Amino acid sequence: MRGFGDILSDVIGDAIFAVDRERWQHQRKVASYELSTKVMRDFSSAVFKTNAVKLAHIISEAATCDQAIEIQGLFMKASLDSVVKIFLGIELNTMRGTNEEGTWFSNAFDEANANTLYRYVDFSWKIRLFLNIG
Repeated sequence: MRGFGDILSDVIGDAIFAVDRERWQHQRKVASYELSTKVMRDFSSAVFKTNAVKLAHIISEAATCDQAIEIQGLFMKASLDSVVKIFLGIELNTMRGTNEEGTWFSNAFDEANANTLYRYVDFSWKIRLFLNIG
């Protein structure tokens, strides 16, 4: 059986989501201390609230103009904007698409996630990776 680490490592390295057992316990312990601080909670709450307001504004504008929007993609962009701001301190602004680098990163991130997800059903991915095919 393939482990999550093998499948996810090209996208997220050996971070907490891609390791097992002792390494996971160690990383969880370190992360839980950092993420449980009041400053981090307050900052992340503020970021999520700010992006929720941006999201609501975009939806309201679309409704007012009777414009169709792709809501799932918008929710994903809101989540990505929030997480990147919290953990990296970078404003991607992918919801509005005003940051060219943010849009590029978002598209690359989506593609990497889709390719990684495909590895769960494609049993030949390791061979193709080794041969640099695809």
